[in-house]
Amino acid sequence: MLLLLQQCTSAENGYTRRAFIISPTYYLINYIFNDAGFTNKLTAIKGDSHLETGIDLVTLEEQLKFYDSQEEDEETKAKFAEFEKTNQARQRKVYKYAMYLVPTYSNPRGDTYSLETRTKLVELARKYDMLIISDDVYDLLSFPANPSAIESQLPPRLVSIDRATLPQDIPADKQYGNTVSNLTFSKLLGPGLRVGWQESASPLICEQLGRAGSNRSGGTAAQLNSMVVAEMINLGVVDPVIAKLCEVYGDRARKMKQAMIQNLPVGTQIEGGEGGYFFWVTMPEGIDAHEMCAKLKQRGVIIGNGSNMEVDNSPMGWGDRAVRVSLSFNEAEAAVEAIERWGQVCQQMTK
Repeated sequence: MLLLLQQCTSAENGYTRRAFIISPTYYLINYIFNDAGFTNKLTAIKGDSHLETGIDLVTLEEQLKFYDSQEEDEETKAKFAEFEKTNQARQRKVYKYAMYLVPTYSNPRGDTYSLETRTKLVELARKYDMLIISDDVYDLLSFPANPSAIESQLPPRLVSIDRATLPQDIPADKQYGNTVSNLTFSKLLGPGLRVGWQESASPLICEQLGRAGSNRSGGTAAQLNSMVVAEMINLGVVDPVIAKLCEVYGDRARKMKQAMIQNLPVGTQIEGGEGGYFFWVTMPEGIDAHEMCAKLKQRGVIIGNGSNMEVDNSPMGWGDRAVRVSLSFNEAEAAVEAIERWGQVCQQMTK
């Protein structure tokens, strides 16, 4: 991720004006963007299941229009013109905006964006010269309650939509696309196997990443692990492992959701549990999630307060009522016991 931002954005000199992150978000993503020069240049875009699009596309476009309308002085224009000339000579594409999201079984909300939302995002990215970085790490961990239902069928990834609709009037040697898909085996085969890969809409972005100094000098950062994963693929053991994970996680998710319905207060909103790792739970009015999490910790139960999933300097107050619950860590029996303790704490808080 950091290498991608270093190669395809330039926030420190102001050429890349802003990065947009769907909120609530993966709790470590701020560090990565800040390391790439985006300190004080991050804007949260609200993710909300009550919105028909799942995310606030109206605000996203308004923000893009706003930053695009900012006039540059002549000195800055000259500096950026020289910057663009240098990048063209290096066959390097740098985008004016960046965006980060997890569009399928998201971390932390567990939701999945529709085809219409994904298509609109690609259209906005093309219009405003924005690179969309999507963590597609949970797509294969799918365990909906009714797999045959039409709404259970996952839409194509953003990179697939981008690739299938590349404008025909742009020469191939300038056809970079506007999306990159991050994927990893660490969610599928074991957290210690830090082996990932990236896909882009055209070969040009991947070729650009391959020319980065760190890659040309040292190659992949996980050479041994890559060989282990390659051997597992050749032996045909990867698919059975994933299938078993989906079976176990699916059973666990359904038991956890039922326990939450039975033990948590009336009015609690539960999202997720159809795939990926997480539930996103919003408590009813009157229950302070900060206080609740502190009381649960005293009883040996750790859940992630929503304040950890904010975008830097762009808070939305998730910690007041919302929490992230992991379904991948504990066995079902232990998870249900923890949820029962959670319900007891809520009862005490509402007396």
